Amino acid sequence: MTSEEPEEIEYKPSTVRDLLSRMKDAAMLMVDLSYAALMLKDKELANEVLELGKEIDTLNYHLQTAIMLAARDVEDAKALHSILKIASLTNRISDYTENIVEMVLRGEEIHSTLLEGLKIMEEPIACLQVTENSPILRKSLKELKIRTKMGVNILAIKRASEWILNPSKNEKLYPEDILIVRGGSSGIEKLKALVNP
Repeated sequence: MTSEEPEEIEYKPSTVRDLLSRMKDAAMLMVDLSYAALMLKDKELANEVLELGKEIDTLNYHLQTAIMLAARDVEDAKALHSILKIASLTNRISDYTENIVEMVLRGEEIHSTLLEGLKIMEEPIACLQVTENSPILRKSLKELKIRTKMGVNILAIKRASEWILNPSKNEKLYPEDILIVRGGSSGIEKLKALVNP
């Protein structure tokens, strides 16, 4: 949603299914991380959300190009129209999350009612810090099976000044890591007991 001159994007062939899937995943991550940035008043995380927005813009470009190349006649174009509509709506979600994090970047005060509401959602977002005496240190997410055992999804890890978004199952946890998680309240409480015993 910036007014900057768009960068030239090099076309990379990909399937429509893959592009839509990647757009959906990135948009969902953007929503969660934008609320986490609000809760934490974290400008670095807000900037990461903006970077995801650029990724969605690029994916949208590739998707539109793939659809134009796939349409051979009017019937194909009609059939592919719904995919373009979904892509456009996903792009709008991205734009709205960018608007949310712009509040953080401008340093606007967030009303306490909103912040409290984010904590009591069906699947709240929480921020947890891994301590030196945690039994999960240096174990991979695959080994820990946090999602399977606790119903909690690790959205991002902040390690020193770096953000690891949507960490892979091979990512290990280290002391002082800050985890941005989403899941059921009881699962988050179980994870909290593990990361900070």
